[in-house]
Amino acid sequence: MDLVCFDTQIIIWGIKGQATPGQEDNIDKAKHLISICERDGIDIVISHSNKKG
Repeated sequence: MDLVCFDTQIIIWGIKGQATPGQEDNIDKAKHLISICERDGIDIVISHSNKKG
C-alpha cells in the first residue's frame, strides 16, 4: 500500500482552491499532486498542525 501524508494547507489549495496572495500558483500544483495520488491509488492521510501563538 502506498501512502502519503499532506498538511492541511495542501488540501486547502487543492480541494478548496483558496490561497493567500502570492501563493496562488500552489493551487494548480496541489490539484495536480492530489490527482496523481487518485490516479495511482495512493492513500492520503491529512496532518493538522496545531500551531499556537
